[in-house]
Parts: sequence; C-alpha cells; structure tokens
Amino acid sequence: MEADGFEAGQRVGITIEHLRLITTPL
Repeated sequence: MEADGFEAGQRVGITIEHLRLITTPL
C-alpha cells in the first residue's frame, strides 16, 4: 500500500507542477 500511495503522491505532485507551469503567466 505504501508503494501505491507513493506513486499516487508523485502523480499528484507532477500534476500540480504542470498546472503551475500552465497557470504561470508568460
């Protein structure tokens, strides 16, 4: 279960980073 939670955490972190890059005004 720890592995699944870790993977889910990474996916969420990556998604947040992508949203930040997209939301950040150029």
